[in-house]
Amino acid sequence: DWDASINNRVIMHGSSMDEFMFPSDGDIYVFKKYANILYMHTEIVWENWQLSLVPRNLKEYLRVMRTAHECGMKVVVYATPKMFLKGMSLESRAQTEQNPNAGTGQFSGSNEDVYLKQATRIIKEFETDGLYFDEMYCNRKALATQYHLCRTARELVGEKGLLFYHS
Repeated sequence: DWDASINNRVIMHGSSMDEFMFPSDGDIYVFKKYANILYMHTEIVWENWQLSLVPRNLKEYLRVMRTAHECGMKVVVYATPKMFLKGMSLESRAQTEQNPNAGTGQFSGSNEDVYLKQATRIIKEFETDGLYFDEMYCNRKALATQYHLCRTARELVGEKGLLFYHS
């Protein structure tokens, strides 16, 4: 959509430090002057970023969602399928610490159904407008899974929701 590519302005907020993980209401009020989409780029916003995409601090997460929405902004969060290991043989290698660089990714997408349940919760239960996929499954054999996951995620966020892809 050409108009959306011109009219959407994204501001990225991310931190690996707890005290800066969530933007303050004041920050969001400033952001709205320059952007209509807030992208929260941090893996550690999740309690256990490779096994369960539940906010570490649900109260703060929902505050950010509500304030951004009151300001007319949509919110996209980091929730990459490649690094989600629940339901796979690699699950025991999942990182629970706050060091996203230590995480192991996966390439097959064999846990797509488990991931999509988590993504559904992010959108429906946690009032989020979109998802950021930082890479997909890096395997030619996983092309059908990638396609299905992307189509299902598009249906999940709806016509007005957002999907960001980085490959």
